[in-house]
Amino acid sequence: MMTRTCLLALALLLATLPLHAQNVEPEQSVVTPEKSQRIERLLEVTGALNIAKMMSEAVTRQMTNAISQARPDIPAEAMNIVAEETNAVISEAMVAKGGFIDLIIPVYAKHFSTDELDALIAFYESPVGSKTVRVMPQITREAMQIGQAWGQSLGPTIVERVKVRFEEKGYQL
Repeated sequence: MMTRTCLLALALLLATLPLHAQNVEPEQSVVTPEKSQRIERLLEVTGALNIAKMMSEAVTRQMTNAISQARPDIPAEAMNIVAEETNAVISEAMVAKGGFIDLIIPVYAKHFSTDELDALIAFYESPVGSKTVRVMPQITREAMQIGQAWGQSLGPTIVERVKVRFEEKGYQL
């Protein structure tokens, strides 16, 4: 009887171990107030919070285009209201409880230790880090243009190779 009880207890313990293991978080994913402050600082120095500005611009463009098409009689200067309100709503929602910053902090916490956050902040506060933040949007735009042209240049080759393979298999486009 004693062995049976021990085996049952051992089986229950082993069955629950994976559950306990899943609930144990590594140091990186623990979000202390200090780590949260470091992440917010990193978001600030990297310009990551400028995403709000980009979102506002995109939403404003979509809304003003839709309004202009639906109601061409509304004056263009009235579209400033769209931009002002869009910017206000997105800016408020970024810092609100449960807003974008609160949602993104655990993602950074999962991937970076406190020491790594400190190193990243030090880098982005350095002259070369500041320059990186300043020029990265332009580099990204230029790289996207180059990538788009490069991808388009590959289009005919891809189409030709797909056609050949289709013909080999008896498929027709």
